[in-house]
Order: sequence, then C-alpha cells, then structure tokens
Amino acid sequence: MATSGFAAPALGSIGPGPLTQYVNVFTGTAQNDNPGNVFAGAAVPFGMAKVTLQVAGYSPAGYVSESRGPCAASATGGNDTGFPGYFSTTLVNGVRIELASTQAASLERYSFPEGTAPTLVLDWTDDSPHSFLYGQMSADWSAQRIIMNGTWRSSFGPSQFSYPAFQCVDLTLAGSITDRAFFGGNVNGMDARRDDLEFWDLPRVAERLRRPDFIQPLQAGAIVRFATPSSEDQSIVVRRGVSFTSAQRACENMEREIPEPDFDKIVADSNAQWEDKLGRIVLANGTSDYIRRLFYILLPHLPVAQ
Repeated sequence: MATSGFAAPALGSIGPGPLTQYVNVFTGTAQNDNPGNVFAGAAVPFGMAKVTLQVAGYSPAGYVSESRGPCAASATGGNDTGFPGYFSTTLVNGVRIELASTQAASLERYSFPEGTAPTLVLDWTDDSPHSFLYGQMSADWSAQRIIMNGTWRSSFGPSQFSYPAFQCVDLTLAGSITDRAFFGGNVNGMDARRDDLEFWDLPRVAERLRRPDFIQPLQAGAIVRFATPSSEDQSIVVRRGVSFTSAQRACENMEREIPEPDFDKIVADSNAQWEDKLGRIVLANGTSDYIRRLFYILLPHLPVAQ
C-alpha cells in the first residue's frame, strides 16, 4: 500500500507521542483501483467507537483520502490531519471538524467561520452501502438529547445477517438550540422536514415497499441550529455514546467515559493507549527510519480492524 502525503499536525497541546509520530493513519485510504479499505479516524485500541467522516462514492471504512465527494476539502487540498487518537478535516464551507474517542463514546468539536450560525445534520440512516433496515429516532428537545437506533445489514459477508446499534447524542455542550427538525429524503421523491416531532418510527423494508417514495436509499435524521458560540474559535462540542445493546447503555457509556468535555484530555488519553500498544514491541537499535515508519504504520491496524 502506498502511503499518503498526509501528516500529523502541529496542534499546540494536541500531538502524537514518541511512537505514534511514526504512524500515518491515511495509509491505505486512497480511492483507487486497488483500495486498502483502511479506517482513518479517531479510535482507541480495540474500541467500539470509531469516529470519522463519510464521503461519497466507494468508502467502506467511511473515509477515503482521494474522495470526490461534495463536502470533504480533501478532494482539493489535503486539509485532513490525524494521528492515533485524533482526526481532523476542514470542509469546503470552512467548518473544521475535530474528532476524539474513548472505548464506546466520542467527543466532537466543530469550529465554524465567524458570523456563521452553527448547524449540524445528525444522520440516522445513511451508511455507504445503504444497509439500514428499520429503527426509531427520538428527541428530548428540552434536555437537548437525541436517541437513534436501527438495524443494519452486515457490511461484509452475506446480506441476510443483520445487527442492531444504538447511539445517544448529547447537544447540551453545543449551546442553546435556536431551530431544530427531523428530516427525511431520497431520490425517489420523499422530502420531509418536521419540527413538530419528538419520535419517528421507520418501519421494516417490507412495509416501506408499499410506498415507492419511502424506500432506500433513504437519508433521515435531525438538523439542529445553535446560537452563535461565545468562544473565540467559534467552536461547539458534541458528546456521543454508542452501544450494541440499548439506547440506555449508549447514554451510560457516554456519561461514564466522557464525564467532562475536555477534548485535549480525551485525545491525550487515547494517544497514550496507542503508545502503550506500540511500545510492547521494541525495534533494535539501528533500525532504519524507513523500516521504523513502515512497522508503526502497519501495527495499529491490528487493534483497529478487530
């Protein structure tokens, strides 16, 4: 696999460690005739939460470094940066995304251009292979918390297998909500925006097939707009938990693993876990820089793609 030209960023208090500095998380992510299908994003070793962005086109791991999608600026300028435990990109609209994670939760920081009302689209159903089958979404708008669950077909292997997943999204850290709605749409004519809903039950495919405008690929979720942040960098923070068991467990994971929204600490803790894993194999003195980088680029894939 050829390595990408992306590198770990110089980010002040956020940065890689002595061993993770050798890791290029973008190796194997090119969208070409021989893709590596490698995950690039924020994750801890053997973690359930793997946080990245999803781009258009062939992207089984969510992110590809040569995407021609409509949102990612990586298609035009290589604004993506990362190292084990941290991922960042800047969209073409100037919004900077920074991602960090724990075992079953994520902390996400979004920095908006000055004068822009922070707006987030929280996707519920749209994954790359369009494998969403059915599920529910609910919102407690006063508590600024959204629960999403669903059942998806397996990403690889026979499509008759499926799995349930749950997420709990905490928006209280982002500031006060000024506008919100549930939305749904597809290329078959479905186009809905409802600001009077707090619950949406999307039925099984067999039921939806009776309505041609209601079938897959379906994109649905919540869109939320916030008051302009008071921070100098115009940033807001979102906390999220995941679970394969229940929505309650997803919220518990989030609250237990990220009790305080200290983004730099989450990144440092995650990177320290990677330093520990990489440090368990010691390379001989005199190992060339090329071999050292090649070794540390490949080793992290084992506890990520478990």
